[in-house]
Amino acid sequence: MDLLMGFNAVEAALTSERRTVERVWVEKAREGRERGRVGHLKTIARRHGVPVEEVDRVRLERMVGGQPRSAHQGVVASVAAMAYEDPDDLLDRCGP
Repeated sequence: MDLLMGFNAVEAALTSERRTVERVWVEKAREGRERGRVGHLKTIARRHGVPVEEVDRVRLERMVGGQPRSAHQGVVASVAAMAYEDPDDLLDRCGP
């Protein structure tokens, strides 16, 4: 399991076919412009069957190893680890 932080990273993972998002956590009581962004992420997550949990800021910061709020923007997602190609296989497909 990997963790992604921030609106853009989480939205990209939710809309990508290359990443499997397992769960999204959002900070409780988001205000103003960011509240709309949280609502947008919740809608996308629901559309993809991804559970969303509202948690307090302290829990989010513990999840991301004490990173400040500016790093996670009040949004964290758990994603499946990406599968990488073997470099030799990639080179073999390129041909001589």
